Amino acid sequence: MPVPEVGQIVHLENVEGRLVVKEVDEEAQTVDLVSAHGTPRSFGKVPVADLLPGEDLSAG
Repeated sequence: MPVPEVGQIVHLENVEGRLVVKEVDEEAQTVDLVSAHGTPRSFGKVPVADLLPGEDLSAG
């Protein structure tokens, strides 16, 4: 998966729900994520290689 943009929705394996990219470190190829709904959760310095694509909201 290419490096996502801030605000993009992504998923992580074994994490339920949608996650939103909060910050991108292109040099380190990591992102910080926050939960989109429900209980607020955050995930820091997640390798881009671990991300699964989210919904494409641009086609509509």
